[in-house]
Amino acid sequence: MTRGVERLNNHVVLCGYGRNGQVLAQELAREKLEFVVVESERDRVKEAKESHLLVVAGNATEEDVLVAAGVKRASAVITSLPNDAANVFITLTS
Repeated sequence: MTRGVERLNNHVVLCGYGRNGQVLAQELAREKLEFVVVESERDRVKEAKESHLLVVAGNATEEDVLVAAGVKRASAVITSLPNDAANVFITLTS
């Protein structure tokens, strides 16, 4: 599990750190909400970490990745992946 994620409770799991995910992350931070980013692309993972965000590297459509992000303790899941089918899948399974 990513360091820091295990302490989160009632947080937001943000799936995807592309253009829309980055805007959402900025809003969540501005509102001082705790959140963790789930991202599979290495460059975006690096970018999120450089922005001092909590990140779980992996595919958000995989249950173990969502569990590592603390989805069972989360208050919300936001999915902003470019694939509609993946967004629906995450919504239905989280």
